[in-house]
Amino acid sequence: MGKLNIAHHKSYHPYRLDNIERVRLDEAAAKRKQTEDIDRALAADAESRLSTLRARAGITPPSSPPRSIDADSSAIPIASGSAMPLSNGHINLFADIEEHAAALAARASKSKPAMTDLDRGIPLAPTKQDLQPWYSAAGRSRQGDKIAEARRQRDLARQLKADPLSSIPSHLKRPLHPHDTILPPQTHSYSSPQQSQKTPPSSASREGRLARESVERERALALLRRKQREQKQAESVTATPSTVNGGPGYADVFNRREVEDAHRERDRSWRHRRWEDDGRDGHRRRH
Repeated sequence: MGKLNIAHHKSYHPYRLDNIERVRLDEAAAKRKQTEDIDRALAADAESRLSTLRARAGITPPSSPPRSIDADSSAIPIASGSAMPLSNGHINLFADIEEHAAALAARASKSKPAMTDLDRGIPLAPTKQDLQPWYSAAGRSRQGDKIAEARRQRDLARQLKADPLSSIPSHLKRPLHPHDTILPPQTHSYSSPQQSQKTPPSSASREGRLARESVERERALALLRRKQREQKQAESVTATPSTVNGGPGYADVFNRREVEDAHRERDRSWRHRRWEDDGRDGHRRRH
């Protein structure tokens, strides 16, 4: 709490004893006045109720000197039993107490004024209405209605499509083609197995089928022979000859004779050299 920088000798200093006592007396007087006002209002209300009851019962009020306004509510004279009959013929000795209690209950039951936004203070978060505006709720409701309508239309279309009775008019309105014939009703008769078998195809259709199969077979064989011939030609021209399986080897070369002469000359030179080596070795052993 902040400090009041006021000199203590000032007459308006809030912590002086005379000022504190003056404030206490003023508060007590205000409270007393408020209580008197409440009691006066209750007394006036009770008197008005009593006058209403007397007028309803047809009893004239007794003549009495006027009371002062500041008189205490407890000093109200109580009427005699003959002057206060009720509608049922009984006397209520606690009428004033009941009226006082009713007035207190009525005053307590008065609804308090509704709090405004200023009374609640400044909100730091958006309210519920701000989080859910009217246009968003309206859009969701319309979208939900559209989805429900689409689902209903889809279910209705599925039901109409699956309904066998709905297809009868379309079949009846369909025109008959020239090749459409009405089949006679089938009769259940016991027939032999030979009669129940299917009729064999005609000879013309069988011959046509065999002719087509033979043509296709010849075409396939010709294609295979052509592929094999092309493969052999490619191997004889570009591939290396193979001598593993007893093939011709290099017999088909262009200069076959020259190659054979070269091979013979090589063999002869090798034999001559071997003889010379054998003779040289024997001469060394003798010496």
